[in-house]
Amino acid sequence: MTIVDRVVEGGPGGSVVLRMPPRIGAQYACPVASSFDAADRTEAPPVVHDPSARPPVHVLVVGLHARLAPLALRERVAFVPGEDASRAVAAAVGVPEAMVLSTCNRVEVYAAGPRAALDGAADRLLAFLAARADVAPERLRAYAHVQAGPATARHLCRVAAGLDSVMLGETQIVGQLKRAAEESRAAGTMGGTLQRLVCTALAAGRRARARLAPASGPTSVAQAAVRAIGGAPALAGRTVVVLGAGETAAEVLRLIEHGGAARMVVLNRTAARGQALAWRHGADSEAWEARAVALASADVIFACTGAASPVVTPAHLAADVGGAPRGPRLVVDLGVPRNVDPEVAALPGVALWDVDALAGNPGAARDAVEAEAEAQRWADRYERWLANRPVVPMIARLKEGAERVRERELARALARLDGLDEREQAVVRELATRLVNKLLHPPMAALAADPDAHELAASAHRLFGFAPDSPSQSA
Repeated sequence: MTIVDRVVEGGPGGSVVLRMPPRIGAQYACPVASSFDAADRTEAPPVVHDPSARPPVHVLVVGLHARLAPLALRERVAFVPGEDASRAVAAAVGVPEAMVLSTCNRVEVYAAGPRAALDGAADRLLAFLAARADVAPERLRAYAHVQAGPATARHLCRVAAGLDSVMLGETQIVGQLKRAAEESRAAGTMGGTLQRLVCTALAAGRRARARLAPASGPTSVAQAAVRAIGGAPALAGRTVVVLGAGETAAEVLRLIEHGGAARMVVLNRTAARGQALAWRHGADSEAWEARAVALASADVIFACTGAASPVVTPAHLAADVGGAPRGPRLVVDLGVPRNVDPEVAALPGVALWDVDALAGNPGAARDAVEAEAEAQRWADRYERWLANRPVVPMIARLKEGAERVRERELARALARLDGLDEREQAVVRELATRLVNKLLHPPMAALAADPDAHELAASAHRLFGFAPDSPSQSA
């Protein structure tokens, strides 16, 4: 008897006794801009000298996670693909940079900008999300997490590494983060601060994940679902229906295609995508509009769509197909918002599992100390970069001014030194360059490293004789 048979048993008076499963523990290399690729591959993200940067900047995140917020609340806040979430957040909350990361287990909004713009932004974000869920802000606050400043960078680095996931070491989050960043970029709400944060987090995730022991438990919600039912062999002789044609649906089919199912059917709103996915995994494809017949005849249903409201209702499963008696049926809802009406669980002989029922991963109990430390190291690097941004224009102007002096004085000296051959001129040029670099290094290093760099920058402006917002003056 497989778990598909065991999950539903007739209780007193024919009622359903649900046997829950045991608690079970993208598009480009680096998102947002092609420059991410090089930065994501480096040991540490390089500081970008951005003369347009203006101090001071701030970052924060407000979100709901499966550990604190129930699915019934998360699905009311969740954003679906194509919703233009980042633009909506930026406009409603009044922040220049915004990114929304909405997955099965979390809904998080990242914001960045000048501190003046972010004053009170956390409260405004909570109010925005509460209005979306149609609940009081105080109620949402009880389930939400808020991080600001350095904690934001550490949080996203942990997220990208799978250290903040319901399933430790989860791998799907990487693609989800990349898509969130691309959506923000397309919406025009991805500025330099969030771009660097995402790039740093992706690099941190890759490095930290390499320090985790090989996963012994599932690292995606699809793996958790298939493992919970007893693996692909538990589907032998069954009719399996998969709704959706995205990443999760594709992974479900990949995991079960060799399990001996009597029939596998893919249903998707976009017929061409559904047909292509079905063909790759030896499944059939049927029209979305005719899903009632396919669902009514299914033994196991995996719902994996990005729909904003349920696409499987009690009526779909209660349909009479040829009057044949039905055995127990299992419906696995992997969507957030939920793809399946919760009332389905009340139908006789039907078991409904959602993403919260699959949460946890005891098989992933491993030493994550090194991975946590790696994530923290990258978060620290981001914070140093963020702290240095205000003085970058000052450093650039200082270097520009010194270079102009070097070129002018070098030309004057070479004009007076008649008869120097090319090698001798090269020696003089190298001497001038080395002198300038050695003289500039101490003040530039001090500006980059001092926590009170704003005050040092003001002093440097006075010492070197040019205004903060004007080009360097000639010496």
